[in-house]
Amino acid sequence: MSPTNGYTKGDGLRAEIVGTFMLVYTVLSATDAKWAPETHVPILAPLPIGFAVFLVHMATIPITIFYNKDAAWNDHWIFWVGPFIGAALAALYHEVVIRAIPFKNK
Repeated sequence: MSPTNGYTKGDGLRAEIVGTFMLVYTVLSATDAKWAPETHVPILAPLPIGFAVFLVHMATIPITIFYNKDAAWNDHWIFWVGPFIGAALAALYHEVVIRAIPFKNK
């Protein structure tokens, strides 16, 4: 299986990690109950989530298109490993960094 011209398998893996990180972080931030009492964020959560899905797909699809019918599953691991690492990093970042910020209640 060959990646798109000009990109390597490592580029595809990095694109999947970064794209999944951005998407999962957006979902976690947009639906965080910590901000619900202060703002209207939960009502508008689908807007940033949908925008993140659009942007991530527009940025990563040109990098992660693999082609070759004869060896279609050889590099399928990229689409399992990349999102797993990206999602784990986003969840860790959200819990350790963002949730640790003190929040003032009125």
